Amino acid sequence: MKKAFTLAEGATHVDICNNSRRAAFTLAEVLITLAIIGVVAAMTIPTLIGNYQKREYVTRLQKAHSMLDKGFRLMLAQEGVERFGDTKFASDYIKANGDYAAIEKAMQDNFSKYFKLGEACCKNSTDGCSMYGLGYSTLKDPGTRDAAISGGIPYFTLADGTTVYMMAIGNSDVGMSGELWIDINGVAKPNTFGRDMFVYIFGDLQNRFIFNSYVLASTSSDTSSNPTDFLNSMPEAFCGTIGSSDVSMTEGLMCADRIILEGWKMNY
Repeated sequence: MKKAFTLAEGATHVDICNNSRRAAFTLAEVLITLAIIGVVAAMTIPTLIGNYQKREYVTRLQKAHSMLDKGFRLMLAQEGVERFGDTKFASDYIKANGDYAAIEKAMQDNFSKYFKLGEACCKNSTDGCSMYGLGYSTLKDPGTRDAAISGGIPYFTLADGTTVYMMAIGNSDVGMSGELWIDINGVAKPNTFGRDMFVYIFGDLQNRFIFNSYVLASTSSDTSSNPTDFLNSMPEAFCGTIGSSDVSMTEGLMCADRIILEGWKMNY
């Protein structure tokens, strides 16, 4: 027969559980805490998301800037020329004389050697080119698509989705030059100048090849012109005023310059 366990003589049994108290939050306290967390989240999360998006835009712009600059300069080096107007593409473009199919072929034949092309397109109507009809807004009016890509504008896309519109291409005694409108994420939103759309200059300026953001390219040969002063001279058209985050009254056409001048940061 098993012996029962008994307390030693003189030992006292203390009921700890019955004498303890458990601490807990009341429902009101929980609700107040959740409300405070909600207010803080509502104040901080949009800012965090906005800063992340800005960093993403700048990263993609840097990548597009690097790929296009290297590609155009490789074209010049391999063809043994110093001016863009002396490249085979320039020759083919001039020979096309406005023929959309010939311009499209010139892009495909020449640019595919130096860029990983996704699409090269130039057609008379908005049919047949995926980027035609896409509208772009300005920083001061992000809800309105003021600039629409129409038929007849030659463009090509890179493998990462970057779209390069070849605008206002002209030929002169110093060679060929024009504007590049660079959409760093294609059809993805916001489709806004200064956020994911930027204006560059490429071609032959001052009798030499140049590829850069608009203001930096325009002032590069003029030692008397300060690009920061030039950019600040038209804040409502270019990209606000350097040092100010307020761009509510600007179109944002030259924001690539501001981003570069401020150390590859989107401080607006």
